[in-house]
Amino acid sequence: MDTYPCHADPDLFFGGHIEYETTDRGGPPLHMTQRAQHLSARARNECLRKCPLEQMRRCAKTALESGAPYGVWAGVQLPGGQTRKIPVLQEQRKILAGIANGDIDPRTHPSNADLLAHTDQLALFAPRQGRPAPTPMTGEPHAATA
Repeated sequence: MDTYPCHADPDLFFGGHIEYETTDRGGPPLHMTQRAQHLSARARNECLRKCPLEQMRRCAKTALESGAPYGVWAGVQLPGGQTRKIPVLQEQRKILAGIANGDIDPRTHPSNADLLAHTDQLALFAPRQGRPAPTPMTGEPHAATA
Protein backbone atom coordinates (compact mmCIF):
# COMPACT_ATOMS: atom_id res chain seq x y z
CA MET A 1 0.00 0.00 0.00
CA ASP A 2 1.28 3.47 -0.88
CA THR A 3 2.09 5.92 1.88
CA TYR A 4 1.01 9.43 1.02
CA PRO A 5 2.54 12.50 2.72
CA CYS A 6 -0.63 13.17 4.72
CA HIS A 7 -0.57 9.61 6.07
CA ALA A 8 3.07 9.92 7.09
CA ASP A 9 2.61 13.29 8.86
CA PRO A 10 -1.08 14.00 9.51
CA ASP A 11 -0.31 16.84 11.93
CA LEU A 12 1.40 18.78 9.16
CA PHE A 13 -1.67 18.48 6.94
CA PHE A 14 -4.51 18.63 9.42
CA GLY A 15 -3.28 20.00 12.72
CA GLY A 16 -0.67 22.70 12.69
CA HIS A 17 -2.28 25.52 10.78
CA ILE A 18 -5.12 26.50 13.05
CA GLU A 19 -5.06 30.16 13.97
CA TYR A 20 -6.78 30.87 17.25
CA GLU A 21 -8.28 34.24 18.07
CA THR A 22 -5.82 35.16 20.80
CA THR A 23 -5.25 38.90 20.62
CA ASP A 24 -7.52 41.64 21.86
CA ARG A 25 -8.18 42.62 18.24
CA GLY A 26 -9.64 39.21 17.42
CA GLY A 27 -6.83 37.74 15.32
CA PRO A 28 -3.86 35.52 15.98
CA PRO A 29 -0.47 36.99 16.87
CA LEU A 30 1.98 37.51 14.00
CA HIS A 31 4.26 34.60 14.92
CA MET A 32 1.29 32.22 14.86
CA THR A 33 0.15 33.50 11.46
CA GLN A 34 3.66 33.12 10.04
CA ARG A 35 3.97 29.59 11.41
CA ALA A 36 0.57 28.64 9.95
CA GLN A 37 1.57 30.02 6.53
CA HIS A 38 4.84 28.11 6.57
CA LEU A 39 3.23 24.82 7.58
CA SER A 40 0.54 25.25 4.95
CA ALA A 41 3.14 25.87 2.24
CA ARG A 42 5.13 22.80 3.34
CA ALA A 43 2.05 20.58 3.34
CA ARG A 44 0.78 21.87 0.00
CA ASN A 45 4.21 21.38 -1.55
CA GLU A 46 4.45 17.80 -0.23
CA CYS A 47 1.01 17.01 -1.59
CA LEU A 48 1.51 18.61 -4.99
CA ARG A 49 4.87 16.93 -5.56
CA LYS A 50 4.30 13.48 -4.07
CA CYS A 51 0.63 12.50 -4.39
CA PRO A 52 -0.69 10.92 -7.57
CA LEU A 53 -3.42 12.95 -9.28
CA GLU A 54 -6.03 10.23 -8.73
CA GLN A 55 -5.31 10.25 -4.98
CA MET A 56 -5.63 14.04 -4.94
CA ARG A 57 -9.05 13.75 -6.60
CA ARG A 58 -10.17 11.24 -3.92
CA CYS A 59 -8.76 13.52 -1.22
CA ALA A 60 -10.69 16.53 -2.56
CA LYS A 61 -13.88 14.48 -2.63
CA THR A 62 -13.32 13.33 0.96
CA ALA A 63 -12.80 16.91 2.14
CA LEU A 64 -16.03 18.03 0.50
CA GLU A 65 -18.08 15.08 1.71
CA SER A 66 -16.82 15.43 5.27
CA GLY A 67 -17.30 19.20 5.33
CA ALA A 68 -13.72 19.71 6.53
CA PRO A 69 -13.20 23.39 7.43
CA TYR A 70 -9.40 23.36 7.77
CA GLY A 71 -6.30 21.50 6.69
CA VAL A 72 -4.54 20.84 3.42
CA TRP A 73 -6.56 18.68 1.06
CA ALA A 74 -5.40 17.90 -2.51
CA GLY A 75 -2.95 20.79 -2.34
CA VAL A 76 -5.63 23.25 -1.25
CA GLN A 77 -5.48 25.02 2.13
CA LEU A 78 -8.83 25.23 3.90
CA PRO A 79 -8.56 28.17 6.31
CA GLY A 80 -10.93 27.20 9.09
CA GLY A 81 -14.52 27.94 9.88
CA GLN A 82 -14.26 31.27 11.68
CA THR A 83 -16.78 33.79 10.40
CA ARG A 84 -14.10 36.02 8.89
CA LYS A 85 -12.76 33.08 6.87
CA ILE A 86 -16.04 31.79 5.41
CA PRO A 87 -15.63 33.59 2.02
CA VAL A 88 -12.15 32.10 1.54
CA LEU A 89 -13.37 28.68 2.68
CA GLN A 90 -16.17 28.80 0.09
CA GLU A 91 -13.72 29.73 -2.70
CA GLN A 92 -11.31 26.96 -1.70
CA ARG A 93 -14.17 24.45 -1.70
CA LYS A 94 -14.99 25.46 -5.28
CA ILE A 95 -11.42 24.59 -6.23
CA LEU A 96 -11.71 21.27 -4.40
CA ALA A 97 -14.93 20.52 -6.30
CA GLY A 98 -13.11 21.12 -9.58
CA ILE A 99 -10.29 18.83 -8.51
CA ALA A 100 -12.72 16.13 -7.35
CA ASN A 101 -14.69 16.10 -10.60
CA GLY A 102 -11.62 16.25 -12.84
CA ASP A 103 -11.97 19.80 -14.16
CA ILE A 104 -8.91 21.12 -12.28
CA ASP A 105 -5.40 19.72 -12.07
CA PRO A 106 -4.03 21.09 -8.79
CA ARG A 107 -0.47 21.06 -10.13
CA THR A 108 -1.34 23.49 -12.92
CA HIS A 109 -3.92 25.58 -11.07
CA PRO A 110 -2.89 29.26 -10.77
CA SER A 111 -3.28 29.16 -6.97
CA ASN A 112 -0.31 26.79 -6.78
CA ALA A 113 1.96 28.29 -9.44
CA ASP A 114 3.92 30.55 -7.10
CA LEU A 115 4.37 27.81 -4.50
CA LEU A 116 5.68 25.31 -7.03
CA ALA A 117 7.99 27.88 -8.59
CA HIS A 118 9.60 28.79 -5.25
CA THR A 119 9.73 25.47 -3.41
CA ASP A 120 13.48 25.84 -2.89
CA GLN A 121 12.81 28.91 -0.74
CA LEU A 122 10.50 27.20 1.77
CA ALA A 123 13.35 26.62 4.20
CA LEU A 124 14.26 30.31 4.09
CA PHE A 125 10.92 31.23 5.60
CA ALA A 126 10.83 28.56 8.28
CA PRO A 127 9.47 29.75 11.61
CA ARG A 128 11.97 30.39 14.36
CA GLN A 129 11.75 27.22 16.36
CA GLY A 130 13.18 26.96 19.83
CA ARG A 131 13.32 30.70 20.37
CA PRO A 132 10.82 32.65 22.43
CA ALA A 133 8.53 35.01 20.57
CA PRO A 134 9.52 38.67 20.74
CA THR A 135 7.54 40.95 22.99
CA PRO A 136 5.07 43.14 21.08
CA MET A 137 6.49 46.48 22.23
CA THR A 138 10.26 45.99 22.35
CA GLY A 139 10.98 43.16 19.94
CA GLU A 140 13.07 41.53 22.70
CA PRO A 141 12.49 37.88 23.62
CA HIS A 142 10.33 37.17 26.63
CA ALA A 143 12.27 36.22 29.74
CA ALA A 144 12.13 32.54 30.55
CA THR A 145 9.80 31.69 33.40
CA ALA A 146 10.59 28.98 35.89
